[in-house]
Amino acid sequence: MKPLSRALMVILGVAGLCAGAKPPRWSVDLERQYGLQRFDRPVSAPWTGQEGVLFLTPDQVLVYQVNRLSQAPALKSRNAAGGSGNFMLEIRVFAAGDGHLIRSLRLPTNAELSSVHPLKSGKLLVRTGDILYIYSADFTELLHRSLPILHKAPRESWQLAVSPSRDQIVLVHSQIFHAPQFLMDGTTITEGESKADVEFVDPQTLTSGKSFHLDHTLAFWAAVDNFLISSDPAHSYSRGELGILDEEGKWTPLTSEVKIDPHDCPFDLQAAGHHTVALFGCGRIIVLTSEGKVLYQHSEPECRFTSATANSEFLAVQCDRYRLATAAPGASGFTVAKPDHVEVHDIDKRKHVLSQRFRTAKVSYAVSERGALVIADGPSLTLRTGEE
Repeated sequence: MKPLSRALMVILGVAGLCAGAKPPRWSVDLERQYGLQRFDRPVSAPWTGQEGVLFLTPDQVLVYQVNRLSQAPALKSRNAAGGSGNFMLEIRVFAAGDGHLIRSLRLPTNAELSSVHPLKSGKLLVRTGDILYIYSADFTELLHRSLPILHKAPRESWQLAVSPSRDQIVLVHSQIFHAPQFLMDGTTITEGESKADVEFVDPQTLTSGKSFHLDHTLAFWAAVDNFLISSDPAHSYSRGELGILDEEGKWTPLTSEVKIDPHDCPFDLQAAGHHTVALFGCGRIIVLTSEGKVLYQHSEPECRFTSATANSEFLAVQCDRYRLATAAPGASGFTVAKPDHVEVHDIDKRKHVLSQRFRTAKVSYAVSERGALVIADGPSLTLRTGEE
């Protein structure tokens, strides 16, 4: 075969591969087009890790990120969030259909904690520092309340979550006075000293409905409508138990054929739908009902699943793939798990439907109730569906 003919065949072959690839529905540059920073920026301070993406509705994608102003503002008193104007929570909303910008919002915040959570009917729950806000679908402020810090314990925090129905907010106020201590074999030396207060909050009023006190903090928990799936509240650390913590503070062990060995690679939790929860960890994804029935299982031994998010029957999980690390000359090699891709699973149909490989080592992603995947990777925001 002549060289020119071979070169032409290579070109045609590459073109064929490109034509056969499934492009995303759309992709935009958050840095150049919309004034945000890259999502893989180094986490050098708490505020540089305050960012994320979510589906506000099936037709709207929201991106948020805390940025520090390049020029110091004029001195002024601190606002309710604890900031004085030099940190801003930037919010952008895009159309899920074609990626065009719908609206923008900028809110003053502090350097510690900021987040955005979707509620019913396109409303937003926004945290800026120690203040919670409810915004309407058109970004009108409706309500706010404070999350008071008591300053009585060395470690104190407010955690929050929104139930899968988006119709209930759960707040957990934790105070740790002394952390538990363990021997090398896992034997408990001391339980430590801590406490937690749990509130089930109505997003229509931001007032507490049911609430209860715990004598220990929760090692892990996930908000499901009207109850939590959590560790045993009799201990401030995980012993592998999984159970139902109801609105009265009563904890009942969850009976299931799935056993969690606390000395094995640990599992994390993600509320996955109406009265369901996903367990994910080293090479396994398990979706359980609140009665302990297994709805879906998926195994990838080469993956360490490190984060997850869910919407209706769709679950998106991050896979960190084990790779051989570079060792010093003459030293034995070792493996490390590095971020590799995110994949979407249809729990109802019990199948994997979509994957997207990462370009950088730090991303944010979300899945819609229709199974669309949006991912902020470096400067790019991309939406992909399994139909493409």
